[in-house]
Amino acid sequence: MMEHKEPTTVSSLKSKLFLIITLITTISLIIIIAIVLLASSNYQQQQQPSESAVIKPLKTFSKQSTTTSTTTISPEEIQRLSLFREFLNLSSNRPNPNLSRSSLTMNKFMRSIYRQTYDEIGVQRKKRYLDQHSNLYLSEDLDSIISLPNQYQHSSTNISYHFEYDGALDYLTYAEFILPMHHVSMIQIFFSTFNISFNRAFTKDKHWLKLNLTQYTTSFPLKFHVQFIHAKQKSASFSSGFLTLYFRRPSHAISRRDLSSFYDNQLITYPDDPSYCQVRPLRTSFSELNWSSWIIEPSSYEMNVCSGTCHTQSNMGTYFIVQNLLNQKYPNRIPAPCCRPKRFSSTILLYYDGPNLVLKRHENMRVVECGCSS
Repeated sequence: MMEHKEPTTVSSLKSKLFLIITLITTISLIIIIAIVLLASSNYQQQQQPSESAVIKPLKTFSKQSTTTSTTTISPEEIQRLSLFREFLNLSSNRPNPNLSRSSLTMNKFMRSIYRQTYDEIGVQRKKRYLDQHSNLYLSEDLDSIISLPNQYQHSSTNISYHFEYDGALDYLTYAEFILPMHHVSMIQIFFSTFNISFNRAFTKDKHWLKLNLTQYTTSFPLKFHVQFIHAKQKSASFSSGFLTLYFRRPSHAISRRDLSSFYDNQLITYPDDPSYCQVRPLRTSFSELNWSSWIIEPSSYEMNVCSGTCHTQSNMGTYFIVQNLLNQKYPNRIPAPCCRPKRFSSTILLYYDGPNLVLKRHENMRVVECGCSS
């Protein structure tokens, strides 16, 4: 009997040993897998912060950029805008260069007007560079030229136009609707109560098509639809049109400038007495004032300054001759005359006023004569 049970016991021991080895192997594999998974998880966690570190600043930058461009204005920016508005007597809350297709086209047109008569730094061109339109655009009887961009976007060949202007129209002398095209057979304009057709009855030049809308420009907002017949341009250019308003100067201002137009621009200096009070050339850049993003033309202008001594001269006024003599005798009681601006001339600027572009002659920007005064 004992010889029969011994093989059974050995077989049982072998089975138990096999089970134990299998269990240990299984547990070891589980531990190895767990270690691998844990290591992989730690590696991914180490990589994720670097990715989020890149994404987060981008999101923050994007948010800051949006906030800055739309709402956040620093105290320095507010002061700069306030001085700019006061300098040009602007009506809108702030200059607002517009990057719409209509505004970019308008910018190109207004620059071309300015460059017909003046160069980049505001120096008047010689007469041989002037063309037939220069007398109209920048003549002495015009006060300003204002271009208004289209506020609507095109959707088909029937284009909607919407123009806004909050200024007075008392001195409006001409209004033209300008389009960047010249290959078109017929244009129909549909107002709310009537419509008009232009069958080749419009002005065309190399780059622009112009329609006279003076009699229809009586109030704002001005809204109408336009249909183009046989137009060869791309449809995107149909909404690029803009409205340009020409304002005349008041009659008394015209007569005053006609009497002294040439004299106004001449610098009065005294070469024989360079130390005496007189105008000195000085050119300043609008970028120095941080206004170059609003003032389109010129990039700089000759403002000039007054400097020099105020010793007695024959061209000094009688009062200041006496004041100067008394100052020499009683320096502690009588102040000496000061060298100050005496006469100014105008400068033409092209600048943004809200979304509109304004080309206007601004008085008293350039000193041309200095004198001694209290």
